[in-house]
Amino acid sequence: MNDKKLQQTIDFVRFLNDFQQIKRDLYAVGEDRMENDAEHSFQLAMLAWFINSSQNLGLSEEMLLKYALIHDLVEAYAGDTPVFSLSNSFVESKQKREALAVQQISDKFSGFSDLSLSINNYNKKKDEESKLVYCLDKVLPIMNIWLDNGRSWKNGRGSFAQALVYARSKVRNLEPVKSLMDELERFISKSGQEAFEYFEQVYPLSNASIARDDYRVNYKNKTEKEIEDYEQAMFCQIKAIANQRQAIKSYRNFQFIGNGWEWSVFRKKDKVYKIPAGLFSEVNSEKYLQNTIIAYELLKTFYPNQFLPTTEFTRENNNNLVIQDFVSGDSNFNLKIENLNDQARLNLETLLLSTDNILEQMEWMPDINLSKTKDGFKLTNIIFDAQTSTPKIIDFTYYYDPFRLYPKLTKIVIADKKVLITELLNQLKQ
Repeated sequence: MNDKKLQQTIDFVRFLNDFQQIKRDLYAVGEDRMENDAEHSFQLAMLAWFINSSQNLGLSEEMLLKYALIHDLVEAYAGDTPVFSLSNSFVESKQKREALAVQQISDKFSGFSDLSLSINNYNKKKDEESKLVYCLDKVLPIMNIWLDNGRSWKNGRGSFAQALVYARSKVRNLEPVKSLMDELERFISKSGQEAFEYFEQVYPLSNASIARDDYRVNYKNKTEKEIEDYEQAMFCQIKAIANQRQAIKSYRNFQFIGNGWEWSVFRKKDKVYKIPAGLFSEVNSEKYLQNTIIAYELLKTFYPNQFLPTTEFTRENNNNLVIQDFVSGDSNFNLKIENLNDQARLNLETLLLSTDNILEQMEWMPDINLSKTKDGFKLTNIIFDAQTSTPKIIDFTYYYDPFRLYPKLTKIVIADKKVLITELLNQLKQ
């Protein structure tokens, strides 16, 4: 092998490493990280081989493996495009980005013509092998997310029902993938019916309680797998109910700001008014309001008072009502550390340390979501006051509280939160 050939080989290995670094929009099963493209492609290749062999389809194993291994290679340059992406423009640019990526791959590895040919043939879906791989690619994530207790659906992007609709639109009547989907849907729906019955009878009685050991899932006398399947099915059912019902968007002619599963939010001058959104009846119970007050009072013992907006809890015409001082800003805050002033950095560090402390002491934290993005971190349900650089916690409880579902999940969620908190604290200190 001459120097030129060696350099080309090294370049190709570098390209494969770049491909391996592409993170997908779902968790690796059982791990505290996102799945990468290389893992997904390997799993898809093995699944296609298994389906072809176990069902005696008679398709070319060589082509199945090739298509599965290269089906997402363009993402090394174009990036992953999640099906339920929050950015419509990013989804719309997918075809253009991936076409440019195909050309880049073709130009860079011109001596590997079979690679470009395989990518183009896969994209055109000209043979049965490419069609099977394409369809399995749409079903595989559903199975992995189900095996992972639905964590990836709990980030707000998609649901079991949406994933099925999307997959069916791609699979259509192609066998044996259609039959696989039918069986998969029946299996999950059966568990879902049991969870629905539990949800209707038991879950509403939780009333936002944050008390230790007040778990929503009856985990005793069940195997670990039964608990996980049960909770995942219950979550899918609750999310389906929330998606089917219309939230209240009118109150006293006040300005409607938005809604979640618990509250619909309105503004009048310098005050914010929260009323039950109408998605789940228990949010309007007196007990739900009392438990929200308990959570608020607890937060005042862990966080500086200036981090909590002045809040009044009351009932008006037999309806729960929460009134807060209005805080201007975005509650979905994209955090770029380099753009923070000294006071904002200090306040953020205090917020994180306080959150870490309440996690340690209470095995619980308020409805604050910290997540990583390509450019840094994102904080949800936190508003940074523009004038004082003070973070304000605007939501106190969760309707579907991950810390109070069952003991094992509590420990997993706490560990996940602490990892992110530690990482952000370390970056603040750099």
